[in-house]
Amino acid sequence: MSDIYQQIWNSDKNGFSVSLRSGDGWKNPDADILLDLQTEASGKTNIDLATQPLFFQVNEKKLNGQTYTTFVQLLDNYIANFRAEDILTAEEQEEIEKFLDAILPTEPMKLALEYINQELGENLSQQKFRARLKQIWFEMYTNYYKGKSTHFCSGFEHVFVGEAKFDENFRSTRDRTQNLG
Repeated sequence: MSDIYQQIWNSDKNGFSVSLRSGDGWKNPDADILLDLQTEASGKTNIDLATQPLFFQVNEKKLNGQTYTTFVQLLDNYIANFRAEDILTAEEQEEIEKFLDAILPTEPMKLALEYINQELGENLSQQKFRARLKQIWFEMYTNYYKGKSTHFCSGFEHVFVGEAKFDENFRSTRDRTQNLG
């Protein structure tokens, strides 16, 4: 199972094809996802050097499955401002459970569990695997970097939503919409 990442990618029944920009066009203009990489991030600048969105085009018809719809429901559960406290509501906790319910029976997750148990020497049942995923992806923690701490972090937010730095007057979209009613 040395190529586990490729095996997991290949086992995804959604089968999204991806193409990168090549000059003025795309290597495969018929791909489901057209990525516009633009510039490589160095981490040495506070400016976004990419002038266009990363996802130039996505075949949204393929996003109707339960794994995608439950994933998208999670995206508004987090506040981009790293100073703002993320508090998960009961509804948001239910969205996490629905997402885990949707992804665990998929072939990529079955392969991941098999790899963890066989190659990494774990002995996780489906239930323990679910609990570990929930802990790693959704449990809040404090991140320490260069002597500074950022509270209310989660693996899911870090990978799929991101954190941002804003001035003191910034309020996230979520904050503004909650105060409208």
